[in-house]
This record gives sequence, C-alpha cells and structure tokens, in this order.
Amino acid sequence: MKKLFVFLLFFIGQLSVFAQSSVDPALAYNKYLVLNEGNTFTKVGAYKVIGSPYLLGKNHPGDVYSKSETGTGLYLSYNIYNQEIEFSASREQSPLIKEAGTLDSFIIKRDSLVKEDSKFIYGTLIGANDKSYYQLISTGKAYNLYKKYRAELGIVSSNYIQAELRQFDLHYDYYYLDVKTKNLKKLKTNSNALKKEFSQYKDISSVIGQYQKSLNSDMALKKLFEFLNQ
Repeated sequence: MKKLFVFLLFFIGQLSVFAQSSVDPALAYNKYLVLNEGNTFTKVGAYKVIGSPYLLGKNHPGDVYSKSETGTGLYLSYNIYNQEIEFSASREQSPLIKEAGTLDSFIIKRDSLVKEDSKFIYGTLIGANDKSYYQLISTGKAYNLYKKYRAELGIVSSNYIQAELRQFDLHYDYYYLDVKTKNLKKLKTNSNALKKEFSQYKDISSVIGQYQKSLNSDMALKKLFEFLNQ
C-alpha cells in the first residue's frame, strides 16, 4: 500500500509529462499495478488477476445519465473489463452497480488523476453494435471522434508457475462518426491510413505531418479533426 501511495504522488506530478507523451495515463497506471502490486488480485472466474480493470482506479467525481434518471455529484468507477459503472454518493458508501447499457452516458470529472472531464456514451447510441462505452474526444459539423477502452486477461510473463494467474491488459481504439451519414468507423491512426481515409481533403498530408511529430495521440487527433471539421 505504501508503494502505491508513493507512486500516486509521483503519478500526479507526472500528469503534465503524460500529456506530452504517447503514454496513455490509464495504461500507465495499470502497468504500474501489474508490476508492483502483485499481491492484490481481482477474481475473474477461475483466475486471479493482477492490475486494475478500472479506468485510473476507483472513485472519481462524476455524473450519470439515463432516460429514467440523472445523478450528479457522485463518485464513479468505470470497470473497463465488464463495462459496468459503479457509483455512490460518497467514497465510504458501498456503490451501486449499473450493467453495460443501463446508463446512456456518464461523465468522469477532473481530479488528481483525471486531467480533464471525460464523457462516455453507450455504443448503441452512436451506431456501435457492441456493449461498450465510447469516450467522446471531439465533436464537429462533419465528424465526431471517440476512443474506446477495452481490457483483456493476459498471461503474466514473469510468472508461468501459477496457472490461475492472469493480468489485466488495457487497450484502446479510436473511432469516428460521420455526422451526415451516421456511420461509425474504426480509425487506423498511422499516417498512410489517415491520408487514405481522408484523401478528399486538400492539404491533409501537411496536417498529418504535424500529427506525426506529436507524441500525444488524443491531442494530435483532436487537432486533425479540427482541421477536418472546418
């Protein structure tokens, strides 16, 4: 526990560094837990899993929304592995758990680990056919940009002896929504794929050239989509 506390202090101080690098904060946070908190497990079926299925840990301030209810001023925990949302009125209370799709959207607000407010929308509301929440990165008159986190159970490469041991491996993908056609499409973010995807735009190569120089995917893609939405 002491190690985690020290890391959290370091992690908070490094948020500005993460903002300027390709390291996704949620993936970096989980990676630390996998490497340093090997005695803390989450039970998933027959497996003992190290790391965290939660986006940057638990109990972030936020709000939840559905057709039948709205909750504000809550503490949220977003479980990426099973896409459940846990929330309570205080950190001390036992949380209520909402299964994937029960909420239309939720907002995780800025705190010591979350660098900016983040809105997540259930996939079916934007044309996706999977039971996942999509983080809204940017909006525009032509395109909206989203980011989807997913978690898988991976093999612990440093421990092949314990057959029941696994680790949470976090990943993310980008998607964009054509506002006019309502078509949601997975976005390949290498430069050649981007040039091909948006070849109808003049000067797209120079904009993507600037994207290549940036190490922060979210920020670079936001700037790219600002150009596309002009």
